Amino acid sequence: MDTRHDTKVLPRCRKLGHEITFRYCGTAEEGLPCGGIAGCWKNVFNIESFLADNYSNDELGNILNRKKSRMDIILEQLKKTRDGER
Repeated sequence: MDTRHDTKVLPRCRKLGHEITFRYCGTAEEGLPCGGIAGCWKNVFNIESFLADNYSNDELGNILNRKKSRMDIILEQLKKTRDGER
């Protein structure tokens, strides 16, 4: 997996409402990218090329059609914290 963008920062995540790294966005949903990743990062770098180079067409379809709500993400993070996961 291409990690050169991992430390780039998005000033405000649409779902969480605060600054977030690309690495988080790339693993936000059970280790796969957030469903909104293409829209959020399109003005930062060529996200379409990144996704095409790192994921198959089937994976891309699953990624882009899967969008969790802000509450789903918060509840998952709370559970991970409670369970001692990162």
